[in-house]
Amino acid sequence: MLRAVIEDVRARLHESRTAVAAVFGNRALRRVELARPAAALSVSASNVVFLVVAFVAGGASGVGTLLVVRTLVIAVAAPLGSLLGDRFPRQAVMAAADVVRAAALAAAAVLLSGDPSLVATLVLATVVALAGSAAAPARGALIPLLARTPEELTAANVVASTTLNVVSFVGPATGGVLLALGSPGAGFALSAAASIASAALVTGVRVPRERAGERAAPGRASRFALAGFRELLVDAPTRLVVGIYSAQMFVSGVLAVVIVIAAVDMLGAQANTGFLYSAMGAGGLVGAVLALAVPDRRLGRTFAVALLAWAVPLALVGAWPALLPALVLLALSGAADSVVDVTGLTLLQRRIPNEVFARVGGAAGTALLGAATLGNAVAPFLVEAVGPRWSFVVAGLAVPALAPLWWRPVARLDAVAPAALPAVRSTPLFGTLPLPALEALARSAERVQVGVRETVVRQGEPGDRFYLVVDGEVEFAVDGLVVGTASNGDQFGEIALLRDEPRTATVTALEDTYLFAVAREDFLSAVRGEAGALSAAEELAGARLSRARPAGQLA
Repeated sequence: MLRAVIEDVRARLHESRTAVAAVFGNRALRRVELARPAAALSVSASNVVFLVVAFVAGGASGVGTLLVVRTLVIAVAAPLGSLLGDRFPRQAVMAAADVVRAAALAAAAVLLSGDPSLVATLVLATVVALAGSAAAPARGALIPLLARTPEELTAANVVASTTLNVVSFVGPATGGVLLALGSPGAGFALSAAASIASAALVTGVRVPRERAGERAAPGRASRFALAGFRELLVDAPTRLVVGIYSAQMFVSGVLAVVIVIAAVDMLGAQANTGFLYSAMGAGGLVGAVLALAVPDRRLGRTFAVALLAWAVPLALVGAWPALLPALVLLALSGAADSVVDVTGLTLLQRRIPNEVFARVGGAAGTALLGAATLGNAVAPFLVEAVGPRWSFVVAGLAVPALAPLWWRPVARLDAVAPAALPAVRSTPLFGTLPLPALEALARSAERVQVGVRETVVRQGEPGDRFYLVVDGEVEFAVDGLVVGTASNGDQFGEIALLRDEPRTATVTALEDTYLFAVAREDFLSAVRGEAGALSAAEELAGARLSRARPAGQLA
C-alpha cells in the first residue's frame, strides 16, 4: 500500500509539472491561472478575518448569522451571476468582480478595524461573496476558449486543482498571521491587494478572434430539475450516499461557527482561527494524494472508514483543548475528508445515469447547502448550551453515532464496481476519458475466456468488438505470418472498428487467456466522444498498420 501511495505521489507530481509547463506556454491561460490563486487567496484570507470580526461584533450568533446570510445570498445570486458571463466578455466580468471585491475589502479595512458593526460586516462579506458568484462561472467558460488543444485544457484543470489546494491552507494561514501581527485591517488590505492583482492579470487576457463570439447559452434547467430529485429519491444507494454527505455537511456547518469561537475561548487568540482552517486545508492536500491509491473495488469500505477518520479527530479536539493537538487533529480530519469526497463522488458516478448526473448534482447541491446552512444556524445554540469544547465532542460524534445504520449498506456499495473497471482504467487508449465514461465502458464489457490455440478474431472478418487482455498471451498473424504478440494489459481490435474495415490480422491464444470484450457501438461512442481518446486510438491503429503492412499498402 505504501509503495502504491509513493508511486501515485510521483505520478501526481510529474503530471503537475507537465501541466504547468503546458499552461504557461499559452500566454492567455498563463494570466488566467496566475489570477486564479490571487483571487482565491483574497477570498480565503478575508473569510477568516470576516469570521473573527463577526465574532467580535456579535459573538457566536454573529458568526452563525454571517455564514447563514452569506450562504443564502450566494444560493440566490449564483444563477444570476452566471448569466453575466453569457452576456459580456468573460475576462471583463472577472476583472469587474475582482475590482468590486477589492473595493469591498478596502472599505472593510477602514470600517471594521476598530469597533466593528455586525451589519457592516454582513454587508461587506456578502458583497465579497457575490463577486465570486459572478467570477467563477465566467472563468469556467473562458478557459475552454483559451486552450488551443484538448491537452492544454486538461493541463489547465490540473494546474487549477493544484493551486486551489495550495491556497486552501495558505489563505487561512495568511489571515491568521495578519491577525496575530496586526489588526483585521491588515488582513483586509492584503486581501484587497491580491484581488487587484487578479484584476490586472485578467484584464490583459485576449480571446482569439475566431472564438470571441462563443458563449455558453443559458440553459433552461428548471424544466428538467425534478429528474435530479427523483433520482435521489428512487435510487437507494444514491439516497444513502447523499444522506451521509448531508449529515457531514450539517456537522461541517456547525464546526464553521465553533472553530471561530474555540480559537478565542478555548485556545486563547483570534489568530488561531486562520491556523485551524489552514490545518484542515493542509490535511486535505495529503488526503487527495492518498485517495489516488484506493482500490476500485474497496471504495464503499474506504468511504465508511474515512467518515469515521474524519469525525473522530473532531471530537478529540474537544477532549484535548490545546493548539498543537488541535492543529494535528484537524489536519487528520481534513485528510480523511478528501478521501470521503473522492470515494463518495466516485460511488455516485457509478450509480447515477450520465444523462441525469448534472441534475442530480444540482439536487444534491441543494440538499448539502441546506444541511450546511442548518448547521450554521444551530451552532450558536449548541455553543450556548454546552460551550465550544463540548460542541466539538457532540458534533464529532454525531456521524459515528449513526454508524450502525449506515455502515453495512455503505460497505455493500462496493458490489456496484464493474469487474472490468481496473482493466479499462489502466488502458492508455482511454487515458483521457472522464470517470463516468470509463464506468460505462466497464459496465458494457463482457468477459471472454479462450483456450490454447483458440482463435479470437480472424483476418478478413467484420470487426464487432474491442479486446483487453487481462491474463494470458495472444499472437497476431497477417497473411499467415506472425507479426507480434500481446499479453496482460495490452489491447487489440481497434483498427477494424475505427476504420470500418475487416480485421487486419488473425489473433490466436498462445495459452489460456482471459479477456474483456467491448462492443463496437460502446467503444466508438466512448472514443469519438473524447478528442484525446480518439487521437490516441487513431495513433495506435496507424502504428500497428505500419508494422503489419508495407508502406505502399497503407494509402
